[in-house]
Amino acid sequence: MRPSLGKRSSFSHFSTAQQQPISPQQQRYPPGWNPYDEEATAGSSGPHTAAKTSRYSASAAPGEPYMWEQSAQASSYAPSTGMKYAPSDYQLPRRSAYFESTMPLYSVSWSTPAADGMSCLAVGTCNDESKNKIQVVHTEGNSFNLAAEASVPYPCTKLAWDSRLDAQGKRQFATSGDCLRIWSYDSSKGFLQQRCSLSNSKSGSISPITSFDWNKVAPHLIITSSIDTTCTLWDLNTSSARTQLIAHDQEVYDVQFTAGSTDVFASVGADGSVRVFDLRALDHSTIIYDPPKPPPLVRIAGCPYDGNILATFAGNSSKVLILDIRQPGMPIDVLQQHQAPVNAIQWCPQSVVVGGQRKRLLASSSDDSQIILWNTAVPGDYHLDSAFTDSAEVNNICWSASGDWIASVTNKGVQGVRLN
Repeated sequence: MRPSLGKRSSFSHFSTAQQQPISPQQQRYPPGWNPYDEEATAGSSGPHTAAKTSRYSASAAPGEPYMWEQSAQASSYAPSTGMKYAPSDYQLPRRSAYFESTMPLYSVSWSTPAADGMSCLAVGTCNDESKNKIQVVHTEGNSFNLAAEASVPYPCTKLAWDSRLDAQGKRQFATSGDCLRIWSYDSSKGFLQQRCSLSNSKSGSISPITSFDWNKVAPHLIITSSIDTTCTLWDLNTSSARTQLIAHDQEVYDVQFTAGSTDVFASVGADGSVRVFDLRALDHSTIIYDPPKPPPLVRIAGCPYDGNILATFAGNSSKVLILDIRQPGMPIDVLQQHQAPVNAIQWCPQSVVVGGQRKRLLASSSDDSQIILWNTAVPGDYHLDSAFTDSAEVNNICWSASGDWIASVTNKGVQGVRLN
C-alpha cells in the first residue's frame, strides 16, 4: 500500500517532531526562501561569504603522498565571487598514492583495515558500452596496486564495503546498478567473486537501482532506491526483500539510514523533496524539505555524529544544503563555495585531529576540480576548513575508515590525499 506522504506526519521516534514552527526572528532564511532561486540569492552575502581559512593545494615530493598543506601562492579571496586560484598553485608532481584504470571511474569505497593493517579501495568503471569492471586496489602506504577485478554489464551507481568480514573471514562489498550485487573478496589470494545478485520491482521488470546504504548497526540490512519510485529493504541473511515501499512521486536517486538507527532512513529524488521514513510505521512519512519548483535532489548524506542532520544537493547546483529533521521546511545552513556543480558529498566517518584541532568534517567535490572540507564541529557554524584542487573535475570522493585519507576520483584515476 502506498504510504501517506503528508508534510506534517509525525514520528514517535522523534521527540521534537511536533515542535512549534520557528518564528521569522529565529529563522536564518526568510519564509519561502528557495536556495536554488538565483534571483533571491544574487548579491546576498549568505552564511559563508567570509573565508575563515586559507586555501590549500596539492603538494608532494616524488614518492610522497599528497597532503593538505597551506599554499603560499594562493591568490586573494573575493567575497562576491568565491575563491580564486592562480594556475601555478597546483602543478601536480609525479603521483604516488594513485591508481589509474583503463576506463573512466565513478563509484569508489575504502574498506576498514584488516588485521595486518592493509586497506582496500574498490572502484567501478563508468563506460557507456555494456562492458564495465569492478576493481579492487590494495593501498599499502603510498602504493596503490590493482589486486583483482571482475566484469559487470553496466556502470555501478554506488559501491560500499561491509564493515565486517563474512562467515569465511573474507571482506565483502555491495554494488548497485542493474541490480544489487554482493561481492566477496579474499585479499590473501586476490580473488574477487560475486556472491549473489538481488532485484525486485513492482512493475515486473527490472528497474535500475540508483543507490543504497549499508546499515551500520545491523550490517545484514541494506536499503536500496530505484527509478521505479520505490525503496526496498534487503535482508542479506535470507537474500530476500523484507519490505518495499513507494517513497516518492518520481524517481528515487539516493537513500541513507540515519546515524545509529536500524529503522529510520531518508531519501531524495527527482521530485526535489527530502523524505524521512520509519520502518516501524510505514503508513506515515515526514517531508522535511519540499520548496516550490524544486530541482531534483541527487544525493543525501546522513551525519554520523548526529542522526538528525542531513546534507544534500541538487543536480547542476554548486550549493550543499544542511537539513535538520527536527526543523522541517528550511535548510539550517547552505554551504556555497564551489564554483561549479557539486558531484558528491560524504561525512568523515569519525572526528579527526588536523593541525592540532579536533574536527568533524564534511567533504564535497565538484566540477570545479576541488574537494572542500567543511568543519561541522560547532552546530550552526559550519564553515570552510580547507580545500584541495585536483587536476580535473572531481566526480566522486570517499573517506578512509580512520578519516585521515580521502580518495578523489577524476577521469580514469583515483588519488589518495592524506590529511596533515
